[in-house]
Amino acid sequence: MMDARQAALEALILVSKGSWLDRAMEGLVPQHAPTADRRLAYNLAYGVTSQQLVLDHVLDRFCRQGVASLSPLLRIILRLGLYQLIYLDRVPDYAVVNEAVTQARQRLGQPMARVVNGILRNVLRNKDQLLTNLPSQAAKRIAIEFSHPQWMVDHWLERWGAEFTRQLCLANNQPAPLSLRVNNQRISRKDLVAKLADCGIEARSSSWDSNMLVLPATTAFSDLPDFGQGLYTIMGEASALPVQNLDLKPGQNVLDMCSAPGGKAAYAAELVAPGTVTAIELHKHRAAAIGETVQRLGLENVTVVTGDARNAGKLAGRSFPRILLDAPCSGSGVLRRKPDIKWRYSRQDIEQLTRLQRQLLEAACDCLAPGGFVVYSTCSLLRWENEDVVQQALCRSDMASVPVTIGGDQHQYGNLFPSVHGIDGFFIAKLQKEV
Repeated sequence: MMDARQAALEALILVSKGSWLDRAMEGLVPQHAPTADRRLAYNLAYGVTSQQLVLDHVLDRFCRQGVASLSPLLRIILRLGLYQLIYLDRVPDYAVVNEAVTQARQRLGQPMARVVNGILRNVLRNKDQLLTNLPSQAAKRIAIEFSHPQWMVDHWLERWGAEFTRQLCLANNQPAPLSLRVNNQRISRKDLVAKLADCGIEARSSSWDSNMLVLPATTAFSDLPDFGQGLYTIMGEASALPVQNLDLKPGQNVLDMCSAPGGKAAYAAELVAPGTVTAIELHKHRAAAIGETVQRLGLENVTVVTGDARNAGKLAGRSFPRILLDAPCSGSGVLRRKPDIKWRYSRQDIEQLTRLQRQLLEAACDCLAPGGFVVYSTCSLLRWENEDVVQQALCRSDMASVPVTIGGDQHQYGNLFPSVHGIDGFFIAKLQKEV
């Protein structure tokens, strides 16, 4: 494995060219790498990505022609060095500067190495005053201070006000814990807790699902024991709630319209057995991953169909009493897990997503049996992808809104926030087809 800082730099370069951060890191940092190296590489790559806007704000003060004048690679090298100077304290400042200078020299030549040295040493001379010039206007200040896109902050401010938005952005910058759903067909929750403890991993029970365990945010996938034996599946706590709201019973048949990576389909399959789950996925490699998941868990009542869920009626060939549509979305509720989402989407991109979401929900309503339920969910905290999409579906004369249950309480819609509920941001709606 390459040096942790080198791996982080390579990953950030790949992300700047369009790669997803998690996939870039998987390719650069192998599972067998030493734990300390893995954690440092992930800390650097995810930290720089999450704090990108505030890092650029600081750098802009120390670049003669502004940060926008820098080449993409030079900007990444400076961000990586600056992140360590501001947010990490285990490495001496001089060592951070020397590493950044070396990276610049190796990739951009000696003149750019001198530029990096000058900028970062100037930063160090002003280290106590780096964030003293934030804008006074609330939206701009929150966007820079918490490193979120301006358009996203504007939307949240309009909906929930300044203090709620500040707390939400703060929570989005914190590392998320790892959670597991126990496969009771192969191991009890108690025995899995003991097995994890034997590996030095402390697990606590989830407050949202009695069959889930929550592990520390520092837990790496490579730390987990016996994954291949199908004792558990990795699944966010919030992801269990849409399945819970389907009110599933043994013998029912369920359609999971946008199924990858398959955790919700597996959960539903356990609840409805000997009923079945039909899992639709657009991409062949992701459909294959669903098949691998259900096979690993020992589930025999899941059928995986590759195709466009907007044609769910033709693909499935029948109607269903229960349908789950966990729609493709911006992912604005899972920024603490995928910080590169902040910079991947624009407001215009969201408009394209909402068109797809409306088409998918329309297809779900068409496939729904009379009296049946469709649960629509996203990991988004944007009204355009959530309430607005559902309201259009409710314009149909045969569809009605049904309350969702969150933490034992009923709501018109389920809105979950990392800053309020301690889990991923999620939206859940439930619709029923009239008989």
